[in-house]
Amino acid sequence: MTIGKRCFIVLILGLAVCSAYAQEQTLVSGWASKAPVLDGKLDAGEWKEAARINFDGSDAIRPGVVGPDSGTIGGPNKDGFQPAQDSSVIIYVMNDASNLYVAIDATDDILMFDKADVWRNDSAEIRVDGNFSRKSVQEGNNLGYDICIRGDGGAVANAPSGADLENKAAVKADGLGWIVEFRQATTGFAPKIGFDVAIDDRDTPDQDSRDSQYRWNGATDVAYQDETQWGAVILATEPNPGPVQELTAGVAKTPPTIDGLLSPGEWADAAVIAFDGSDGVRPGVTGPDSGTIGGPNKDGFQNYEDSHAVVYVMNDASNLYVAIDATDDILMFDKADVWRNDSAEIRVDGNFSRKSVQEGTALGYDVCVRGDGGAVANAPSGADLETKAAVKADGTGWIVELRQGTAGFAAKIGFDVAIDDRDTPDQDSRDDQYRWNGATDVAYQDESMWGILTLAAAASGLVPERWELY
Repeated sequence: MTIGKRCFIVLILGLAVCSAYAQEQTLVSGWASKAPVLDGKLDAGEWKEAARINFDGSDAIRPGVVGPDSGTIGGPNKDGFQPAQDSSVIIYVMNDASNLYVAIDATDDILMFDKADVWRNDSAEIRVDGNFSRKSVQEGNNLGYDICIRGDGGAVANAPSGADLENKAAVKADGLGWIVEFRQATTGFAPKIGFDVAIDDRDTPDQDSRDSQYRWNGATDVAYQDETQWGAVILATEPNPGPVQELTAGVAKTPPTIDGLLSPGEWADAAVIAFDGSDGVRPGVTGPDSGTIGGPNKDGFQNYEDSHAVVYVMNDASNLYVAIDATDDILMFDKADVWRNDSAEIRVDGNFSRKSVQEGTALGYDVCVRGDGGAVANAPSGADLETKAAVKADGTGWIVELRQGTAGFAAKIGFDVAIDDRDTPDQDSRDDQYRWNGATDVAYQDESMWGILTLAAAASGLVPERWELY
């Protein structure tokens, strides 16, 4: 899918801002009950409390933007795009009362570490705007910097002045990538900080330039010095699952066709959520679940290839639109109860009542849509609503699309998505349920456990609570 150019016009003292990319990425950090050991290894359980980011360098869509880059010459089409086996990462982010912790698990099938400039090698750039100043030129001290760490740990560049900071990197034992671990003291940090990660990838011997740079949020390679291009992290203030997830919907310039397909460009205007069912940390909580029996340790946690989803959310003046692109390596759709199959539950609290028992009307419901489109349960009464689902053509998952009329909705609504996953034949229970925000499976009926979605004011005509300049 290719993302088209889009503009956000934000009027602040007469200033207009235009962006060619989708909405800024925001993550809620996990709470670290124990500090990790920084040794360039991801020891078992060490990062289990961290929030996770998964992205690659295969396109120009956030999360994982490959954009204009004066230092990039490679990729199959000389545009910097790379296949996932050469350009994918899992980022772990958590904090305690004193420190921010970041781990980067990079997959890279060609390793190169021989250039003097660190950024010309396989390396990671970690960008932190600790005071959330959003300056166009980063400060260069512990409150605003872009540190570059070579993937084998052999060199570090641009360490900020006066920072209580440490890092360690190492090549993976199988030679198919590298790991960076990082710690930064959070003294003086704001509750919400600017944050980004860029991955530098070099594959071609005897060249000075890297082949690719892909970034969680930043739109161009000059983002290394421009804090306004970085995403944001909300620091955790309590043990997991942590603070409530919040999202602002994208502006739908053209209504999508609800057909169970993600047609090219159709969801380019949407805000994007990416999460999985591998841990108990938001976004993507796998928590106590009376209907779950599976996972490697019978706790409901699942491997990434069996339990991750990308959710697209946007609205116009009349409707809310949601699409769910679920990856699932074992498909099952044979149970009468929809929630016992591979399915999606979309939860909407349109009047933001936050009731402990959802209304069951258009203003408060949990609709469950089977991943193959064969059944729908709990559709709200009196709702202007339509859904469509279909298995992906390659059989590696399924897609759900939903449209809901927003008549009577508040400017800010309750919202959540739960993914039901069943892998084991001849069992009544699902193996896993993972949710964007809700901490337990009973969240389906408890609106107070859902996340928060702000409708796009430019589309809905609603007056926002505040303007933010990105």
